[in-house]
Amino acid sequence: MKQSIQKIIDSLPENDKEILLKEFSDMNLSVEEILKKELTRKEEQYELMIENISDLVVKVNNKGEFEFVSKSYCDLFGKSEEELLGKEFIPLVHEDDIESTKHAMENLYKPPYQCVFKQRAKTKLGWRWIEWNDNSILDKNENVVSIIGVGRDITKEIKIQEELNESYKKFRHLMDSLTNISVQGYHPDGKVFYWNKASEKLYGYSAEDAIGKSLYDLIIPLDIRPEVEKAVVQMFNSGKSIPAEELFLKHKEGYLIPVYSNHTILSFSDNRKELYCIDIDLRERKKYESELKRQNEFIQTVLDNLPIGIALNKINDGSAFYINKKFEEIYGWPIAELVDIDSFFKLVYPDEDYRNSLLEIVFKDINSGDPARMHWENIIVTTNTGEKKIVNAQNIPLFEQNTMVSTVTDITKLKNAEQRIKESEIKYRTLISNISDVIVVFDKSGIINYESPNIKNLFGNDQSSLIGTNVLSLINKNDYQKVKNAINDLKENESINIEFEYESKSGLNLSIELIASNLSSNSVINGILATFRNLTERKKAEKAVIESQRLGAIGEMSSAIAHDFNNSLQAIISNIELASINKNIPSDIKRYLETIKTSATDAAARVSLLQRFSGNKKSNSSLTKINLNNLIRDVIIQSRPIWKNNPEKEGRIIKVDTYYGNIPETIGNDGELRTVLYNIIKNSVEAMPTGGIITIKSFSDNSNVYISIADTGIGMDEETKSRIFQPFYSTKGYEVGRGLGMSGAYSIINEHEGNIKVIHSEINKGTTIEFSLPIKNIEIEEPIKQKVDSKFSKIGKILWIDDEILIREIASEMLDSLGYYGDVVSSGAEALDLLEKNNYDLVVTDIGMPGMNGWEFIDELKKRFNGNYKIAVLTGWGDQIGEEGVKNNFIDYILCKPFKLADLENLFSSAIK
Repeated sequence: MKQSIQKIIDSLPENDKEILLKEFSDMNLSVEEILKKELTRKEEQYELMIENISDLVVKVNNKGEFEFVSKSYCDLFGKSEEELLGKEFIPLVHEDDIESTKHAMENLYKPPYQCVFKQRAKTKLGWRWIEWNDNSILDKNENVVSIIGVGRDITKEIKIQEELNESYKKFRHLMDSLTNISVQGYHPDGKVFYWNKASEKLYGYSAEDAIGKSLYDLIIPLDIRPEVEKAVVQMFNSGKSIPAEELFLKHKEGYLIPVYSNHTILSFSDNRKELYCIDIDLRERKKYESELKRQNEFIQTVLDNLPIGIALNKINDGSAFYINKKFEEIYGWPIAELVDIDSFFKLVYPDEDYRNSLLEIVFKDINSGDPARMHWENIIVTTNTGEKKIVNAQNIPLFEQNTMVSTVTDITKLKNAEQRIKESEIKYRTLISNISDVIVVFDKSGIINYESPNIKNLFGNDQSSLIGTNVLSLINKNDYQKVKNAINDLKENESINIEFEYESKSGLNLSIELIASNLSSNSVINGILATFRNLTERKKAEKAVIESQRLGAIGEMSSAIAHDFNNSLQAIISNIELASINKNIPSDIKRYLETIKTSATDAAARVSLLQRFSGNKKSNSSLTKINLNNLIRDVIIQSRPIWKNNPEKEGRIIKVDTYYGNIPETIGNDGELRTVLYNIIKNSVEAMPTGGIITIKSFSDNSNVYISIADTGIGMDEETKSRIFQPFYSTKGYEVGRGLGMSGAYSIINEHEGNIKVIHSEINKGTTIEFSLPIKNIEIEEPIKQKVDSKFSKIGKILWIDDEILIREIASEMLDSLGYYGDVVSSGAEALDLLEKNNYDLVVTDIGMPGMNGWEFIDELKKRFNGNYKIAVLTGWGDQIGEEGVKNNFIDYILCKPFKLADLENLFSSAIK
C-alpha cells in the first residue's frame, strides 16, 4: 500500500508533492483519507479555475445533453446550471448553423476525436458568434462517452472581420472604378489574382485572361524579367515595397507601354502577403513631354533667330547666362566679351563721358523698379570694328526668377530711312494723286472732309470736289439703302467691303468697290477712311475668264476630233503616196493624185490649227527660216476680208501701204508670227471706224529685223497704252473683243526672244506698233528628201503596232516600199509575244489603243527588255506629247500623223544605222 501511495506522490508536481509529504508527516492519516482530501482539494482548485476563466466550458453526453456547464456559459446565456443540465444544446444554436454544427461534430467520433467550428447561439445578449474547440472522452473500448467543449465569444472578431471584408470590398470596388489607373494583385509566385478594368484597357488582357496567369508571362519584357523576379521575391520576403519607377511593360499585342509603376505589399494576420502594382499610363505624358521638348526647342530656335537681340542676365550680379545671335550681331562683339556687365559697357560705350551719363540714366531707371521706365531709345553703340550703330534697348525684370530680360533693336537703318521717308513724302503725295483708287475720309454723318487729289481719275469731270458733300450722294437709288445700312452699322475698328454701280452724268456706267474702315479712334483719321475702286475692267476680265473656260472645253473637244481626222488623213496620204510610186500611172491620174494629196495636206494643216486651238504650245520642230517680207505679203492677202471686203460693205475705205526693206532672214514659227501681224492689223482696222490708212514697214539693223504697223485711227490714252498687252484688257466691249489678241501677240514675240511695243499713239491721230526679232543664223535641219525606191535591199527589221486595220495595211505596204521588212500587229500583247521570239531594229507604236495603250506597252517593253529597243511613237495628237513627253516616257522618236513616206524614211534612216 505504501509503495502505491509513494508512486502516486511521486507522480504529483513538486509543489503538490511537498504539501502532501508535509501533511502526511504531520498527521497520522490513513491512505484513503489522504487521497480523498487531495482529490477534494484538486476538485476545488479546478472548479475555481473553471468558474474564473472567461472561456465557455461545457460537457455533453453522446446524446447532446449538458452534463456540465461553466459559470461563464451560464452568465452568457442568462440561465442557471439547473436550467441547462440534462437539456440538449442544439435548441440554443441558430437554425442556419445547426447543420454545419452537426457536420463538424461528426469528426468527434473518429480519430483524432476533435473538431473546431463556429456557430451562432441565442444568448442573453442576442445572437452571438461562438468558436468551439471540442474533444471526445473515450471509454476503455474507445467509445465516445462524452464531449468536452471549450468555447469563445468571437462576435467582436467576426464583426471586425466583416468590417474588414466590407472595407476590402470597397477597396476592390475603388480599384475597379479607377478607369485610368491600372491595379493588379499578385501572389508570391507571381500569379494574378486581381486585374481591374484599367489594366484590361492598358495591357489588352481581360480579367478572365489574366487571373491565374503569371505576371512575367503577361506584361514583363524578357530583358527585365530576371530583375523583376528578384524584386518581387525581395518585396515578399521583406514585406517592404520598392520605390516607384518608370518602366516599359508589354502589351498583349507585343509593343511596349511606358508606365509609372508603384508597388505595395499588404500583410494579413494569417501571415498572408499580397503584392499590388499600381501602374499609370505614361503614353499621354510622354507625348506631352515630347511636345514640351519640341516647344522648348522651338522657343530656343525662335529666340536664337529673332530679329531682335535678347540677353538674359542675373539681377544680383548682372552677368549674362543667355545671349542670342542677334544680340551678338547688333553689338558686334563676341559673346564671351558681352557676358560680364562691366566689360560689356566699356566695350560697347568706349567714350567714358557718354558711358557714364548713359549708366546714370539706366541704373536710375532700373532701380526705380518701374518696367515702363526701363526703355531707352536712340543709344549709340560701337562694334569691335569701330562701326557706330543706333539702337533701342529695353529691360524686363523678372524678380522672382532673379532674371533681367534685356532686348535690343538695331534702328540704324530705320533712322536712315526716316530721312528718306521725309524726302519721299512729296513723291508719295504725287503718287496718290495718280493712282486709280480714290481715297476719302468722312465723319459719322457721312460728310466728306478729305479727298485724294486724283478724284477725276475715277469720276471724271462729274465731281470737281467731294469735300462737304455726303458720301451717299455718290450712290445710285438701287444701291443707296444697302450702302447706307452698311456704313451705319460699321463699328469702330471694323471694315466693310461693298460694291455698287455708279452712273456718270455723261452716261458712263462703272462698277465701284467701296472699302471703308471705321477709324474714329485714330487721332489722325478721326473718321471713316474709304477707298473707291473701279472694278469695271475686272468684271470684264471675270467674264472673259468664263469665256476662256468655255473655249478650253471646246479646245479639248477639237483636239479629240483632230486626232481622229489625223488617222483618216494618214490613210489618204499614205495610199496616195504608195499609188504614186507606180511609174506606169498615167500623167493625168498622177495629177489627180497630187491634187488629192495637196488637199489632204492642206486639211492636215487645218487639223493642226484645231490642235493649237486646244492650247498646245509650239515645239522646236515648228521653227523655220522666215523672210518677214514674204510673211507680210501673205498676211495682207489673208486679212483682206477684215481690212477691205467687210469695211467696204459698211461704206468704209481702208488702204494698206507697204514699204519693204532689204532685210535678212530670221528664224521663227511661221504660223505664230502670222497671228501676231494679223491681230495688229485687226486692231488697226477696229481703231478706224470711218476708214483710214494702215502703213506696214520692214527694216533691220545689225541685230534685229523690225516690222512697224501704223494706222490713222482714234489712238489710245495713257492708261490704254500701259495696259494694251495685258490679258483680257479691251476697250471695245465684251461683245467685240476678249482682250486676248494683243496679249497673245506679246507672248509670241516674247517666246521668239523679240520685243513688241507701242512706238507712238495720240488721241484721234493714230497709233504705231512695232515688233522686232533677233537676226539668227542658226541652221535649221531640213528634212532629208530621199527618193523612195522599192528596189533596194532591205536593211532593217521593224515591229509596227496599230489597232486601226487600215493603218496596219498601209504600214505593211510602206515598209515594203521603203525596203524594210518586219511585222505589223494590232495590239501590245501580240507585239510583246513577238519580241520574246525575234529581234527588231525599231519598234513603232500607236498611243491610243484599246486594252493595253501605247504608254502601257512602252512601260512593259522597257521592263522586260531593259530598254534595249529604240521606240518611235506615231500619234494623231500632234505635238501635244512634246519634249517632256519624250523624256518622261523614255521614247526615242515621235512622228505625228499624218506623215509622208519621206518622213517615215527619215525616221528609219535615223533610227537604224
